[in-house]
Amino acid sequence: MSHDEIPYVEEDQDFAYILNRSFWRRWLYRMICMAMTPMGILISRIWFRIRVVNKDVLWSYSNRGCFLISNHVFYLDPLIILYTLYPAKPVFSVLEKTMRVKYLGAFLRLMGCFTISKKNAMSELTSAINALLQQWRFVHFFPEGNLRRGSQQMLRFRKGVFRLAYQSNKPVIPMTLVLRKRTLGKYQLSFLPQRIDVIIGSPIDPSNYKQSDACDFDKHQKRKIVNAMCQDASDQMQKVLEGDIT
Repeated sequence: MSHDEIPYVEEDQDFAYILNRSFWRRWLYRMICMAMTPMGILISRIWFRIRVVNKDVLWSYSNRGCFLISNHVFYLDPLIILYTLYPAKPVFSVLEKTMRVKYLGAFLRLMGCFTISKKNAMSELTSAINALLQQWRFVHFFPEGNLRRGSQQMLRFRKGVFRLAYQSNKPVIPMTLVLRKRTLGKYQLSFLPQRIDVIIGSPIDPSNYKQSDACDFDKHQKRKIVNAMCQDASDQMQKVLEGDIT
C-alpha cells in the first residue's frame, strides 16, 4: 500500500482541538472570523475578482457533510475556498511542515485545520473524519499534495481522500480554480492579478461505483473503485481547466 494512497493524522489533538473547543476558544475563533471576514471579502471580490459557478451544488450537501477537493495554485487558496463556501465553514487539511511553523500552526489549529502524516492509523483518521461529517461539515483536501503557483495543469492525485469518501460513503465535490488574465478590450492587463473562477463540479459519489453492499467487496475491488473515483475527479477538473467556461 503506497504512501500516496493513504493520509494519516499527525496527532489526535489536532482533531480533538476541532471537536472539543472550550468556550474561550470558540469565542476567540468567532472574533477572528469577524475581523477577517471583511478583509477576505475585500481581497476576494476586488483583488481576485472571484466568480463562483454552480454554487447551488454545495448547498445541496450543506446538511449532509461531504469532502471537497481543489487544485492548489496560490498560498491564499484557503481564503478563496472560504469565500466560495461562505457562510459555511469548511475544515482544511494542512501540510505537516506548515502546521509546525511557530504561531501560524497555532492559528491554523484554532481555525479548525488538521495535518496529515504517517504517525497514526487509517482507522483513527476515518473515525475523526466521520465525527466531522456528522456535524455536516465540508472537509477539504488538496489531493495534489503540493502547491504549484499559477499552474493550470493537474498533478497526479493522492488517493487518501477518495478512500475516506469510500469508507464513509460521502461524495467528493471537485472545485477547480481557473485563472483568467485581466483584459481591456484586446489588451491584456498583465500588471493586475489574474481573476479566479471557482467552478463547482459534479459530485463523485461512492454509491454510484458500488454494485452491491460494500462488505461484499474484497481489497482488490475496493482499490479499483477508489482508483476510478480518483481518476474521474482528476479528469473532470482537467477538462474544466482546458475548457472555455463563460
